[in-house]
Amino acid sequence: ASLPFTPHLCTPSMLSSPSAGGLIGDPLARAGEECGNAARRLVDTVLSQRSLPKEGWPAVMVERLMFELSSLDSNNHPLMVGAGEREGRVFSQAVQKRSFYLSHGIGRSGDITAEQPKAAGSSILNKLSSRLALSAIKIAGIRNAGDAIALPVATGMALSLSYLAAAKKRPEAKTVVWRRIDQKSCLKAMALIGANVAMVDSREGEVKKGGKGKKGKKTTGEAARRGEEEVEGREGENGEEKQDEEVTEVEGEGAACDMDEMEATIRRVGAEHILCVATTTSCFAPRVPDRVMEVARLCQKYDIPHIVNNAYGLQSDVCCARLQKAIEQGRVDLVVQSTDKNFMVPVGGSIVFEPKRKEARPLNLLSVLAQSYPGRASASPLIDLTMTLLEMGESGYKQLRDERKALFAYLKGKMEEVAAKYGERLLSTPQNDISIAMTLTKVEEPSRVGAFLFHRGVSGARVVTLGVSKTIAGVDLHHFGSHSSLTSSAYLTLAAAIGCTRSDIDGVVERVDNVLRQATTAKNSIWSGAV
Repeated sequence: ASLPFTPHLCTPSMLSSPSAGGLIGDPLARAGEECGNAARRLVDTVLSQRSLPKEGWPAVMVERLMFELSSLDSNNHPLMVGAGEREGRVFSQAVQKRSFYLSHGIGRSGDITAEQPKAAGSSILNKLSSRLALSAIKIAGIRNAGDAIALPVATGMALSLSYLAAAKKRPEAKTVVWRRIDQKSCLKAMALIGANVAMVDSREGEVKKGGKGKKGKKTTGEAARRGEEEVEGREGENGEEKQDEEVTEVEGEGAACDMDEMEATIRRVGAEHILCVATTTSCFAPRVPDRVMEVARLCQKYDIPHIVNNAYGLQSDVCCARLQKAIEQGRVDLVVQSTDKNFMVPVGGSIVFEPKRKEARPLNLLSVLAQSYPGRASASPLIDLTMTLLEMGESGYKQLRDERKALFAYLKGKMEEVAAKYGERLLSTPQNDISIAMTLTKVEEPSRVGAFLFHRGVSGARVVTLGVSKTIAGVDLHHFGSHSSLTSSAYLTLAAAIGCTRSDIDGVVERVDNVLRQATTAKNSIWSGAV
């Protein structure tokens, strides 16, 4: 998709105007004009390459671009008069400034990606935000991402729009085969379009064959808990172990995807009655990313759309690698991710992408989704995303991902020390590289751990207890919050997400240590009393 016609942004400096002659000396005027030329070159590079700049822009340059874009919209034309019901009029000056005077929104009634005759600047912003997002997705490792749309709705609503697109292409199909993840918004996204849900529950992880390397065999139990592999090597001519085409992949104790149950569910419902298969990558431990590669092959085998919830998976090497392989090996139709969880912007946006086209691809769901959005949409989430990605740049984005990866290892190491101190342990979930889960077997009333942490200034920590059942959108979820009906222990889960710092982790670990000390001290008056 090409950007609309773009008048030359970052227009020539006023210093090049003959009228400016004599106000300042020629050497200073030339120096100032070169600054303006440098700014134009930055903009020209981004508009022509349609990708993240190698290095992030200064904030003043990002703001300048936003004002330049707004100057191309009709509501900011000094000679324009409006006679319609929607002319980009905004009463509050504070609101105008917050939106950089971009008040027309994006899209038209027939297509959220369509250009607006009154708003060239907003139309450029609409297309540019999607191109920058696609660039970031490829930098994260999903090289076969084909096209993308940045949407001004959060992840749950983007999932609904994705399911709706599949429903339009398969009007006789009414059921979504859904891999369980205990987030209400996921089920509500399906309920919103009136879909039935056939849930595939989790099972305890195991060692799974796949990829290249030494051949191994499945194992569960204590070896899986340690995250170890039982390798069955074969000797070559010189007594060395031969390399086979398969290598073991440890899922440990994670709430993992049961592929036998997945295929059995597809057969039971009937492929012609299935609207799509819905899987999830990013998740809170002990759940691990779904085996989207194997699901993609199943969807290709049975000719069923496959929609992936990759909410905050762009920051994860594991999630991105699995998606890349799934696209290569089978069928993936749409992938949905959050803007705030991956790019550190205010809540309210999402990115939906489809893989590069394959000759056999039967549907074009991204285009159907774009044409299903009713009316125009807010440009605010796209302004936030575009400004952030330009200021972040490719180098800044890579650095944030690398730092998060290192901090996850740091969090895991520190929490292993805390767990050992109180007779607990971290559950083995080696395929989850964003969050960890620690057992709470020695604590009476483990739910109070979460309350104590929150009242001591720790946000985002989650305590999951046993026996809680909920029914959401007609689906019964036993041990709600744990993503599995087989959960056998209460646990605490913590994440090292993009943007977190070492001081964040040190503060969390210190307060968890303090709360567990109070919880395990005999007759502790603080623990037994009010939070």
